[in-house]
Amino acid sequence: MPPWLVTDDGSCGTFEGSRALAPAEIEAIRAWSDAGAPEGEPRTDLAVPEVEVLTDAVTYETPSFVPEAEGTDLAAFDEYRCFRVDTGLTADRFLTGYSVEPGVPEMIHHVLVITVDPEAPGPAA
Repeated sequence: MPPWLVTDDGSCGTFEGSRALAPAEIEAIRAWSDAGAPEGEPRTDLAVPEVEVLTDAVTYETPSFVPEAEGTDLAAFDEYRCFRVDTGLTADRFLTGYSVEPGVPEMIHHVLVITVDPEAPGPAA
């Protein structure tokens, strides 16, 4: 989430890798909009890049589950659901990507994925 009420005009510092638009860029968009947002000339020099394929990749899937509200009356509307997923791995591996596909996307605001030390104290999975 971006930091709210923060500007990137130098009055409150600057942000590394900021994608804030410069005043000239904002004006160019405004002029284009005021002109009726005309379509430009399509580019013909672009090509879809080759996608690298991992020949020894393994796909892991979590089981489907239906969360049940716990806590106060507000829990039905604002919940954190924490659960462990046993990968079944017996050696270290590099995670090159992941996809979270909720059954009801409208109910999901954030997904936090973290690694957990299986030897750390805590409730059993």
